[in-house]
Amino acid sequence: MEKTELVKRGGVLLKLHSLEPGASAPRRKGDGPVDTVVLHYTACANLPRALSVDRVESLILRATRAGNVETAQAIWLRSSINFMQNPDDPNNTACIPDSIAQAAISCASPREAIAHYFVASTVVEVRRLSAPEMPETFRIQGIAHRDLVVPVVETVPVERIAHHVGPLSGITNRMSVGIEVCYPGPAPRKICKTQDQARDWFESRGWLCPDVWSREVCLDGLPRWFAPIPFATYNAVVGLIVDLCRRIPTIRHLCSHYVFATTKRIDPDPPLSIQKIAAEVGESIGRRLDTGKPKR
Repeated sequence: MEKTELVKRGGVLLKLHSLEPGASAPRRKGDGPVDTVVLHYTACANLPRALSVDRVESLILRATRAGNVETAQAIWLRSSINFMQNPDDPNNTACIPDSIAQAAISCASPREAIAHYFVASTVVEVRRLSAPEMPETFRIQGIAHRDLVVPVVETVPVERIAHHVGPLSGITNRMSVGIEVCYPGPAPRKICKTQDQARDWFESRGWLCPDVWSREVCLDGLPRWFAPIPFATYNAVVGLIVDLCRRIPTIRHLCSHYVFATTKRIDPDPPLSIQKIAAEVGESIGRRLDTGKPKR
């Protein structure tokens, strides 16, 4: 089986489909073609970075009992968690990858807003097991038993509408696919005037604080402090979008959430450059992606 672009770029796709009323809906014939991919930062939705193994398993179990997720997927995801570990935490005593944690929160809590995909901000290592012991999805995708991977969780299949931009019934949701990148976005401008203040703000929310920082002008024209996006996460985002464009040839736009909510959002560019991603995806799929707001 040929590897997807996501897998080639170090990602692994996990599924935990949300069945929560209001979170998604079937696409209808009159909705028009899916023509847009919208990128978000999860921190703009006030979700925590990561949770303990026990807490995540408890959330998935709660979502299952509430009928908010498909039982078979929940069972598989809970068991697969045991096959992954953070390379910096070989005993797996700390936290579950943020994409899994935040997807579990969204499925278990009474939240309507949800995207199609959550992309993790860190890599995890598939435990050193023999091939027959590995979870089936890892085997299907061709993940080796020592591979470092970026977990990407699909919470709404692209065949359905996800409630990620405005009202679920709105035309933007009906014609788009939403991707949440697990990243805190910019430090608040009013309370983080210096790099040290920005670092304290990031650390207080459990985010990793690298040595290299940047002060960048955001889409609203104002400067803010950022921690860089990990390269592995960037690669996984590009791979996922390439796969979506190949699967859905009507996709012609790649937008940040900001273009649809300029008074509320500044995610996700910079430092996850929409222009750079669009150019790289375009080279892979052989067609240009427009980064402006689609005309409706």
